[in-house]
Amino acid sequence: MMLFLLFLLPLATALAVMPWLKKAAVRYKFVDIAEGDELKIHKVPVSYLGGVGMLLGIGMGLILAGAVYPHLAWQFTGVYLAGFLVFAFGFWDDWKWKHITQRKPMQKLALVVAVQLGMAALLLAGGIRPEFVLSFIPSLLVSFGALFIISNAMNFQDGMDGLAGTLAAISLVGFLVLSLFQGLVLISLLSLIGLGAVAGFLRFNFPPASIFMGDSGAYLLGSLLAILVLLIPFLDTWTGLLGVIFLVGVPVFESFWSLGRRILGRTAFILGDRGHVYDILLQKGYPTRMVLAIFAGAQVFSVIAGILILNLEL
Repeated sequence: MMLFLLFLLPLATALAVMPWLKKAAVRYKFVDIAEGDELKIHKVPVSYLGGVGMLLGIGMGLILAGAVYPHLAWQFTGVYLAGFLVFAFGFWDDWKWKHITQRKPMQKLALVVAVQLGMAALLLAGGIRPEFVLSFIPSLLVSFGALFIISNAMNFQDGMDGLAGTLAAISLVGFLVLSLFQGLVLISLLSLIGLGAVAGFLRFNFPPASIFMGDSGAYLLGSLLAILVLLIPFLDTWTGLLGVIFLVGVPVFESFWSLGRRILGRTAFILGDRGHVYDILLQKGYPTRMVLAIFAGAQVFSVIAGILILNLEL
């Protein structure tokens, strides 16, 4: 029953605040404007405050979890502080640099590195100290690497209605299933909380979206997945590392492909473009929901593979 409540409370919170956030975005001009930006595929201004709703949902879930599992309260506190830090950066990015005419790639890269180093330090202070297969790499750098790679990978997938949220939700289900098989309590709790918040957001983000998660939400979700990766006890083996890569799945694979493409094209990897696989499919005339279904299917396959690989470590 308590596990169900840890899913239900973030879900109900996100569902309750999203309509208000849509209205507040219009009133205070927190909307994503497509005009003059070739990277935008929507036609009308859309609220980008969906990340706020997910942050509130996750926060409510962590408060409940901390009350029920007080011995884990310090870890929950570290997770929330780290999540809030990257959310705040993403919100600033949405506010100041959302439009193509305002972007400053080198400043953004420097801030991303600084913020995620700060997050890694907060996680270490909260007792999250991963053991890595390359044991000579300090835990701080392992945490930073996971946060940097996965949060940016998730941000790259936030270019089509419903895509980033759906991929994150499937991955969270995978973490939940794995944790239930292997008795990883903290991962179970965080997965349920994150899944509830994402599900509430997707109610309004499924095509055609009426609210976007923004960079704030994409970085928040990516960081949550990174934290779950860091909690997996098998990162000290190559099999375990391979398993968690498949568990995060499509965002990592597609983003490494995009990174290589951008390096060859000598473009800034921190900025968005319209050369992602989902963009190519959309440009070929595939309907948005069909592209979403294709990516969801690939993500399900990848997550199942990750679970099977990680279970080899039992």
